[in-house]
Amino acid sequence: MKKNINSSQLFPFVISCSFFIAAAVFGWFKLRYGFNFTDEGWNMTEAWRLAAGDDFSHDKFTGALRSALFINFLVFKFCPEITLLGFRELQFFLTIVSLLFFSFALFKVSKAFWFQPIVFSLFAFTGLEPMGAISNLNYYTYLHLFITFFSAFFILALQQQSVLLKKILYAVAGVFLWLISFSMLHMSFVVISVIILFVVIIKIKLEPFDFTPFDPENPAFQSGDEWKMKLKQSGKPRPLGRGLTGFTLKDLCFVLLPVILLWMIFIGIYGNAYIQNVISSVQVILSPLNPSSGSLIYINWETLKYAIIVLLFMVAFLWSTKITKTFPLLGVLSVFAILMFVIIDTTFFGLITRYHRGVLDGWSNRPLWFAALLAASYFLFVCCLIFKTVKKKPWSKFELVALVLFIPCIIAAINSNILSNLGMGTALYSSITAVAAVTYMILSMDTIKRRTYLVQLAVITLFFAPFYYSTAWSDWKFTFFDVAPEQMNAEIETGFGRGIKTNQIYKNLYEWISATSQAYSNKDDYVISYIVSPMVHMIARRRPALDESHIHFAEYPEDYYNKSIEFMKSRGRNPKLVYVFEAIPALQPIDLKESLRLWQDRQISFPSNDPITRYVLANMTQIDSFPLAEDLAVRCFIDNSSMPGVLKHKLNTNPANPKFN
Repeated sequence: MKKNINSSQLFPFVISCSFFIAAAVFGWFKLRYGFNFTDEGWNMTEAWRLAAGDDFSHDKFTGALRSALFINFLVFKFCPEITLLGFRELQFFLTIVSLLFFSFALFKVSKAFWFQPIVFSLFAFTGLEPMGAISNLNYYTYLHLFITFFSAFFILALQQQSVLLKKILYAVAGVFLWLISFSMLHMSFVVISVIILFVVIIKIKLEPFDFTPFDPENPAFQSGDEWKMKLKQSGKPRPLGRGLTGFTLKDLCFVLLPVILLWMIFIGIYGNAYIQNVISSVQVILSPLNPSSGSLIYINWETLKYAIIVLLFMVAFLWSTKITKTFPLLGVLSVFAILMFVIIDTTFFGLITRYHRGVLDGWSNRPLWFAALLAASYFLFVCCLIFKTVKKKPWSKFELVALVLFIPCIIAAINSNILSNLGMGTALYSSITAVAAVTYMILSMDTIKRRTYLVQLAVITLFFAPFYYSTAWSDWKFTFFDVAPEQMNAEIETGFGRGIKTNQIYKNLYEWISATSQAYSNKDDYVISYIVSPMVHMIARRRPALDESHIHFAEYPEDYYNKSIEFMKSRGRNPKLVYVFEAIPALQPIDLKESLRLWQDRQISFPSNDPITRYVLANMTQIDSFPLAEDLAVRCFIDNSSMPGVLKHKLNTNPANPKFN
């Protein structure tokens, strides 16, 4: 009696599920750790300010290049009391939903489910942020979410026989394709991936392709080519509804139509204001006065060393799968996995330069190895694609799924690698679909596909283990400029940060900002906070007076801030309070293996000669200060015209102690 395909997959499925569930449990608890004043604060502030009353078209003249803020704005609009932890939990929930739906789509097209939990277990821990930066909803995590849903709906449409349902699925895939371009405008290039898919599928002459149950433990198992040959010889009609069905020009139109329509609707609503905002944003970035304009199109060739080393590992690992006996095979693969882990842990025994872009030094190396794995996989896949096309070799069932998954990931990775200062690391923001594609390519190998499921599970686990463990460890240790989790001895108890565990200095600073903003300003007043401290606005619940809340003189030209101040004055958004951070409020790890954290170097020596400080000195008076470190402080200024009379008297009688008691 033949073994049922589902029952033969059940045991390895249970094993891989245990990894996924354990990772998800730890990932859920991880969300509470670490408070971030910088980038996470910007993503929250720029969305919240719209919900608090700002108008995107009239109160901001830049920012349209990353419109994912509109989505977070809707979250604030419908859940005005949501906290920072609530946003992180929402991101975690969307991660699990996307993984489950994507897994369902893969099962529908391949009938295999046993490997999916362990392949996706890393993301149950890191969420949509495998770089280990911000476990929240931002333009990068939205990109990851949308490309996962796009791939899921696209492959569901490919295997659908119902004409109506196929059109609907392609249209929904098109909606997520639009959302990719909407979240980050430069990611609009991903749209061409469906055009490339159309050309490639036509080139390889993909016909309706059945996925016979993939059961290497079943003596009756046949490869797709063997099945098609026997079906042709039998003269029986081809069964429908079980495999990929091709991709026609009409299908392509159904995918692209929502992209065109949704952009037309959005631009129709926001009109010239949005277009002008895009132009202004690009002008600021490309301005010759911009200190960072030279890094817009950026390729760090140092990362090529990472990719080459990982490529050699992949070739050696996959070549070793030719070993026929199971125990010698697993022994050799274990050696390769351990060696790769040591290479990651020691940055190739210290022989290659650590990758860094300023504040990323000491953090990004471990997830970068995972990104290098994806980059090397893309290279091998492109080689395979060229070889099979030139030699007119047939495609196996799993290779076809990998083809559909790989192409959008490759386009997204190339695009973001060139246009993002995170470089190759941005490949991780399509890694859910990428690791699925890599897994399908491995399972399609002749040396792998006829082994038992347990052996295949062991091979896949050993292949991903050094990269997954290192990435997860880095994600736990690096809390994006807070202390390590084991050093967090304080918990924020009120306001937007309620429930977040952090260090005592951050908690005290949080409470000081909250107290001063409530004492010296009202709900509808405006605030400026710099350098790079946008989370102040969420703590104080006061809108930014300026166009931009992520204020850093090393990133934007002085001319931009002059225009921003003039824009502020013309809109009547003069600040009631200004918080001046002499250094970025960020604790920098020297090495994640060590507990030591250092404050960022001093960015400004107050009073400095920049447009914002000149405005502060001309219109405001210092009212309080908070010591960050021995020689670093945060200063709080209040607008002269609204200074309470009693405080003015206090300043006149006792200028050495200008505090409101």
